[in-house]
Amino acid sequence: MSLNSTGHDPKSLLWNLVMIFVFLCPIPLYRGDISPLNCALAALGLYAAAYLATPMGWKRPHQYSDMPSNRLPRDKSK
Repeated sequence: MSLNSTGHDPKSLLWNLVMIFVFLCPIPLYRGDISPLNCALAALGLYAAAYLATPMGWKRPHQYSDMPSNRLPRDKSK
């Protein structure tokens, strides 16, 4: 995630989706609408997608950013 994240990049939105799903999943489980295995597999799939998503967006850190707080440290070995 970038140093100055706005919270609207795809990776953040995926994590928000995962947390909403995990928070709301017990409701249909309690009512008996879905099986616990399906809920666990869906949560695991969403978690994997959010974990493996690359940090995208215009605020991701890079060496030549105009914003000093968003710059990556330069490699001093070169």
